[in-house]
Amino acid sequence: MAAHPEKKPKRKKRKLLKLRLDEISPVDSPAQEPAVVAIMKRSGDNEDLAKRTALTSAADGHSHLIRMDIDGAELNSGETSWTDEHTHPWVRSPNGEIVIGRVDGHIHRVATISKTEPQTPEQEMTPEEIEKQKQEFEAMQKRAERAEKLSELNDAQREYHNGLAEDQADTFLSKSNEARQSEVDATVAKAEGDNPVIYTADNGDEFRKSDDSRMVKMAQERDVEKREVATYRAEADQARFEKQASEILSQTAGEDLVKVELLKAVAGIENENTRSAALEVLKAADSAFAKLGIPSGVSGEGTSGDPLDKLNEMAKSIQTRDGVSFAKAYDTASQTAEGIALVTENRETLRSSLGINR
Repeated sequence: MAAHPEKKPKRKKRKLLKLRLDEISPVDSPAQEPAVVAIMKRSGDNEDLAKRTALTSAADGHSHLIRMDIDGAELNSGETSWTDEHTHPWVRSPNGEIVIGRVDGHIHRVATISKTEPQTPEQEMTPEEIEKQKQEFEAMQKRAERAEKLSELNDAQREYHNGLAEDQADTFLSKSNEARQSEVDATVAKAEGDNPVIYTADNGDEFRKSDDSRMVKMAQERDVEKREVATYRAEADQARFEKQASEILSQTAGEDLVKVELLKAVAGIENENTRSAALEVLKAADSAFAKLGIPSGVSGEGTSGDPLDKLNEMAKSIQTRDGVSFAKAYDTASQTAEGIALVTENRETLRSSLGINR
């Protein structure tokens, strides 16, 4: 005979008649996705529930939990619970309202949580109470939306908005950012057209048609005075540098204007020691130029101990002897052993006067 499979005993069904739920929490991946929170009730001994937590309105099929304290310490900002792969930042406004930030293209509002005693099935809300609660919620939504739009304004738009009447301000907020900026720019342009700039001071301050004419006149007179002082100082500096150039660089070749600019450049050196050293170099160079005795034909009488004077005398003798130009004679003298010695001696003398070491 074929063996019959062993029959499994029937499982005994049990009904839970007494069930206690200590906590129900929103989760990322619920087992019952279609389920929604339809009503919230609180225990009568938990009077500060509304001060500690709140639930957002539903958006894109989900909502978030907001915790507004940590260990009894009230928070003024934070993030909502993690739901549907994201959270939302929130802040408490100066008037105590909770404003929730936009994330993933949507935003939530704080659902109204009543602070009255919990209602029972026998204490259903009247139509008037439902309507009042609806109006309160809508008003809260409008305030939150207004706060969000105000946060989007730049400084110029905010200043313009603050000067508008209430109905005009609401209309301004309802526009797109581009439209708001266009309105601000157009208003500013019109104001500038009606109140043009009539004077720009040397320091950049602008005076408009509506400004006190006495203030404008004072600014103009102040600029004229400053310009006159600057001109006087420039002329005094120029005269001082010209005098310095005639004294310090009298033997240096070049135009006086170039010498003056050279001295100005030295005067512009910030370090005092470096500036003084540079001026001494110029003085030494001018003194050396005075001793160069660059030949320009027959000049000078007699022979001094200066090596260039001796070289000049040699060149004059060669010029007379060979009947050539002084330049040719000078070149010939410089090629002789005595001439080379004199050139070397002059170079050493020049290095010593300029303070240049080998």
